[in-house]
Amino acid sequence: MLEKPFCNLVRFKSKKKNARKVLVVAPLSGHHATLLRDTVRTLLLEHDVWISDWVNARLVPLTAGPFHLADYVDYVRDWIRFLSPDVHVISVCQPTVPVLAAVSLLASKNEAQPRTMVMMGGPIDARRSPTAVNNLARQKPYSWFEQHVIERVPSKYPGYMRRVYPGFLQHLGFVAMNPDRHLNAHVDYYHKLIAGDGESAAAHRRFYDEYNAVLDMPAEYYLDTVKMVFRRRARRHFGQRPDRGRAPALPQHSARAAHALRRRRRRPLRDFLRPALARDDLPARARLHRHL
Repeated sequence: MLEKPFCNLVRFKSKKKNARKVLVVAPLSGHHATLLRDTVRTLLLEHDVWISDWVNARLVPLTAGPFHLADYVDYVRDWIRFLSPDVHVISVCQPTVPVLAAVSLLASKNEAQPRTMVMMGGPIDARRSPTAVNNLARQKPYSWFEQHVIERVPSKYPGYMRRVYPGFLQHLGFVAMNPDRHLNAHVDYYHKLIAGDGESAAAHRRFYDEYNAVLDMPAEYYLDTVKMVFRRRARRHFGQRPDRGRAPALPQHSARAAHALRRRRRRPLRDFLRPALARDDLPARARLHRHL
């Protein structure tokens, strides 16, 4: 395990001999990494899995300092350097942006590169297919988020007086985005109990035990995300400007996986990397991504 103040990198070792290494960057968006339990269980059949286990910000003392989105990017860079060579990276939802930034910065400095990079369902370009979260971030002024969703950690926790986006407010937001879905799920749960379907009822409880377990996020990181990902759509990679002439040199099978995505989901990454992919002096492996 590799420990940092706001996150622990936890290893799950595969029983397979000479298993490939995969770094799973779990979201820092309110829930714990345990939501990816089934993903890790499946990956363990063929891989040694290293996953980011984010620390509840209410448990991090003020002496550890702030945690910005740029620090998130630095964490990912450190993990890739630590696990290199021959590491594969998977980012699930929220971390797609900082992972892309981290890999691009590493590429611009000719540092350690993952063998493949898989980005699943993240806001690479928040203008594309906007959700309720995207719309809220754009409709409300930045000051609204500072005034209405940021609180201080109470005195009974190690992170006393740290500014955070509290877990209970996040949970309220999760439920408010799909109230009918959650209401129907609980009604179905009641009917399954009446019908004696214990297995389905148990599955419902397991899911909501995880879903209702939320953590506080550092205020700096949350506000940076609102400002840089959803409002400004910053491409400066959070304080550092990589060489836009260099794209991450990823192998062919990664490009093939991207090709399976729907066209409207491919556009944000294609547009993001367009200046680099247009160059003819890139390594051949990077040019494979032109078809994106």
